Amino acid sequence: MSAENGQQWLRDKALDILDAAVDAIITINDTGTIQSVNQATLDLFGFSAEELIGQPVETPVSYTH
Repeated sequence: MSAENGQQWLRDKALDILDAAVDAIITINDTGTIQSVNQATLDLFGFSAEELIGQPVETPVSYTH
């Protein structure tokens, strides 16, 4: 397995773990912008991933569908 394939495998595994979690998980960058969300987050707040990614972390709690 090449280093690039190994990194992709790790990213895929991490996403699988996040999506399997029953708790809402939101990852952000250093400026508070949402980078990823898991399925529990989408179920809890009623947003799609496309609506949340790139938005400020306050978005899901300040306005829920």
